[in-house]
Amino acid sequence: MGVTGVQRIVVVGAGLAGVRAAEELRRGEFDGELVLIGDEPHLPYDRPPLSKEVVRGGTDDTTLRPREFFDEQRIELRLGVRARELDPATRTLALSDGQSVGFDELIIATGLRPRPLPGTDGLAGVHVLRSLDDSRALRAGIVPGGRALIVGAGFI
Repeated sequence: MGVTGVQRIVVVGAGLAGVRAAEELRRGEFDGELVLIGDEPHLPYDRPPLSKEVVRGGTDDTTLRPREFFDEQRIELRLGVRARELDPATRTLALSDGQSVGFDELIIATGLRPRPLPGTDGLAGVHVLRSLDDSRALRAGIVPGGRALIVGAGFI
């Protein structure tokens, strides 16, 4: 699997790609330390239902794997912390909580960021939909019989 002699692999991005990378490493018999870093405080979750079931109020749980899965697979979760700075020379990653983590191999699976419509910052009723918290805020702002304009055609 190309990880002979590797002691620690760090995956930056706790979305679907990051979780699948960690799963495949364990399935491929990587037995070293495995760290999954995500900037949101929630367990990794599936994003497509955010614009459907979560907004409608059908569910708030789109978790990809329960906490026990990560514990059983010995995948250390560092949630609610952002990767701030990469030092390739020392193979360390500085985190937003002031800590740093060393690595032998690094996987960057951060996905995309939404591009807000220019001039809409701070306008009431304007929502960007990327995260679970965004979806909850949108759901709270929906008024029965109200009108909505959707700009964009991303995956979510």
